[in-house]
Amino acid sequence: MLSQTVKQTLDRARRNASSRCREEFTLEDLLLALTEDSDALDVFTGLGIDVEQLRRDLLVHLDAEAAGPGPRQSKAPQPTQALLRVINRAELHARWRGESEVNGQSMMLSLLHEQGARAVAFLYKQDTAQQDPDRVRTAGTSKWFEDTSGETEGDQDDCDRDGPDDGARTAREAYCVDLNKKARDGKVDPLIGRELEIERTIQVLCRRTKNNPLYV
Repeated sequence: MLSQTVKQTLDRARRNASSRCREEFTLEDLLLALTEDSDALDVFTGLGIDVEQLRRDLLVHLDAEAAGPGPRQSKAPQPTQALLRVINRAELHARWRGESEVNGQSMMLSLLHEQGARAVAFLYKQDTAQQDPDRVRTAGTSKWFEDTSGETEGDQDDCDRDGPDDGARTAREAYCVDLNKKARDGKVDPLIGRELEIERTIQVLCRRTKNNPLYV
């Protein structure tokens, strides 16, 4: 489920497109709207992005892409497929992490996975992103670890002193779901009427090679 803040961000993105008489709102509209989202600003800060410069660049681009003078669209602009993909990815990641809502940081990090998208190119345009592109994928994650690990600052210090294994455990807890533990705790719903699929999955997983099942 989208948080109220994200809904407001998407509404700003839609209004950006509507004010320019466009039928769709895009990732660039979303990125511009995210510059006003307090949660997303943590990611911009982690990347060392100059938000005001980013806004100027996006506004120049969006104005150039505007439909031009003419009758205002009678229908509200609809999201592009790429934007819907970003929303779905953010929702999926939030569910994996056990979060009830998708916030602006989730949306921003999901957007960064759209490699080759023009919106992401605006982030790489700034020198800090170009010099260290790996930061684009990890920006803002330190706050995620703090929010999801369930540890206080003192606990984190203890982990650092204990060595790399404890640090790896913290990352696992932040990004992964222990399905075995969920099953032991009775939190996994029973799978009914999928005997053939289960049998086929077992066969695939037992292969020495090509053992990655794909569910559609």
